[in-house]
Order: sequence, then C-alpha cells, then structure tokens
Amino acid sequence: MEGVVLIRNGLDASRSTLLRILRGGATDGAIPEVPRDPLRWRPAPGSHSVGELLWHVADVEDKWVTERVLGQSYRPRYQTRPFDPEAVLPPWTDLIRYLEESRAQTLDALEKMGEPALNRPVEFLRRTTTLGQVYTTLIHHEGYHTGQIAHILGLIRRAGW
Repeated sequence: MEGVVLIRNGLDASRSTLLRILRGGATDGAIPEVPRDPLRWRPAPGSHSVGELLWHVADVEDKWVTERVLGQSYRPRYQTRPFDPEAVLPPWTDLIRYLEESRAQTLDALEKMGEPALNRPVEFLRRTTTLGQVYTTLIHHEGYHTGQIAHILGLIRRAGW
C-alpha cells in the first residue's frame, strides 16, 4: 500500500470518528446541531469548548495544508484564530462547513501531490520534516481533539442539555 493511500485512510478514519462522536454514536446520517450554549460551554476555567475545538481542528488543517503543502499564505477564515481572546465563535453550520471544506482541500492537495512529494522536506513546527509527516500530524491532531470533544459532549449530554 502506498503512502498516499495510507494517509488518506488515516484522514478518513479520524474524520469518521469525529463525525460519529458529533452524531452521538451513529455511524451515518445527519449531524444534529449542538445548540449555542452547549457549543460554547467549557467544563472548567481555561479549558476549551466543543465549538472552539471544532473550529481549531478545521483552522489548523486549513493553515497547515495552505502553508506547508500548497506553499501559499494563510488567512484566518473568521479574521481571528479559535483561541484568540477576541475570537467570536462562528455559528454551528459555519463550523461544520469549515470542517468539510478544509478536509476537501487537504484530500485534493494529497491526491495532486502524489507519492514522491511525501518525502519533500518542509519547515514545520520549528523543525525540518516531510510533507508526509505534516499529513500524519494532521491525523494525530484531529484524533487528539476528537477525544476532548467526546468527553465534553458526554458531560453536556449527561447534564441533559
């Protein structure tokens, strides 16, 4: 199996897990909207909300692929980044659309670059690595935050919100 296929499978698996969490465990179907108050709720001071984490997952994917894979300048979609003090959480539908669009860009760039480019060196997270490692870090990043989202949504759902 080639690296591009492995990376695509990893991206598909990580996104599938995130969507299943958002659906309350269902493997397919519509994603029910999380109302604004639960979307913004933080389990503790200094922690992040489900909305901030969803925004962060989409934003980081957009930024890393735009800058490192495509070699273009990144501009935040909502004028700020998710954890900026002045950030205003976008509406639910915008967050879901951003997740979809950033993933579409990621997969398109992966398919277009091809296998040999996975070994191309790039500066990433203050070190030199490869484009393949950028992609595998995206998979890990989404999985990490999916666990946080699952935990927070579990608290919200058990509270009856």
